[in-house]
Amino acid sequence: MKLDSIVAFACLSLTWLAADAPADILVLRNGGRLEGEILKRKELRGEREATAYIVRLKSGARLKIDGREVRKVIADLPAHSQYKKLLVKMPNTAADHWTMAEWCQKQKLREQRSYHQQQVLQLDPNHEEARRSLGYTRLNGEWGKRDDRMRAQGYELFEGKYMLPQQIAIKKRNRNNDLAQKKWRRDLKTLRSQLNGTRQAQAKEQFKGIKDPRAVMALQEMLRSEELAEVREIYVDTLGRIEGPVAISALISTTLEDPDLEVRLRAVDHLRRIGPEPAVRMFSQSLQSKSNRTINRAGVALGRLGNTDAVLPLIESLVTRHERIVKPTSAITPSFGRNSDGSGGMNGLSVGGGPKKVVRDLKNQSVLEALISLTDQNYQYSKPDWKDWYIRQQEAGEVNLRRDS
Repeated sequence: MKLDSIVAFACLSLTWLAADAPADILVLRNGGRLEGEILKRKELRGEREATAYIVRLKSGARLKIDGREVRKVIADLPAHSQYKKLLVKMPNTAADHWTMAEWCQKQKLREQRSYHQQQVLQLDPNHEEARRSLGYTRLNGEWGKRDDRMRAQGYELFEGKYMLPQQIAIKKRNRNNDLAQKKWRRDLKTLRSQLNGTRQAQAKEQFKGIKDPRAVMALQEMLRSEELAEVREIYVDTLGRIEGPVAISALISTTLEDPDLEVRLRAVDHLRRIGPEPAVRMFSQSLQSKSNRTINRAGVALGRLGNTDAVLPLIESLVTRHERIVKPTSAITPSFGRNSDGSGGMNGLSVGGGPKKVVRDLKNQSVLEALISLTDQNYQYSKPDWKDWYIRQQEAGEVNLRRDS
């Protein structure tokens, strides 16, 4: 056994003996703590449920404490005394330290157990049980802790999981965004209530000052639930001032979904200023919708945006095919035919069949109006004529599609 190990063990033994002298703890109501040995606890006469403690401090002085000043008493564990006795007799070997560590675990002496686990590794670095109890695992023949290995690979422990710093940053940012969005929901709800009262002017001014993109989700939700068109216009103007991708997306949705034409046109005017290119792409895609209403609203928006990149998608959407299922009726209709003697007459009654698919080709007036506005041409709903004109413009290298061929 190495001399330095023996000396270290002897010193630590003395330290534990001194630290483990009886030490009851009185936690006072004023936040202070007293450590010592409670010699006596007695009821105070004439005072209901009142107690007094006589404590011998580590310095040897005795102190009387009014129980009403004590919030909590942490009594010295009997296991401490037993531990002191065992420690004096324990040999300084890896096996004995491990036995003591196991005993400390059962007695819930955490600090003492940790000390003995470390001593085991000092004396026997390859002690399997001690290594594993301290969180070590063997990898490629070497012992190491998972924490150390993960950190060596650039991972950090965050909320019980190992993540890369970039992942942690994203998670924190998303959490902050969620909190901000919830706050905006509350704040905007308050502002909306003020639009009906005496603070209407102040509320409108506050809407004008909103520039945080994290307010967009709440504004979009309020747009969809608000009944008054003039209030929805306030929300649209706020989105236009916020700008940015999320605000542009919300304005595009408003253009396609809002029931009021003026609100939709107001949204398009903001898009023309802050995001015409992404708006043209999204509205051109919307021309492929199964909804005839969506196609025409997209057509209005594209005509107002004035971007000739939308010409070809508009041509393709001049006339669109739509299908719908017609449910059968319960009407009874007569059937006619030849009787057995060759004469004509009613053969009987028949009931309508099952659901039927009805296919219709619809002319989209708003799409045509957009094409006329963008090109100064008018081939009505004839796709071949429009395409022929478009191809001639491309072959001639015309940049301005408004010019005549």
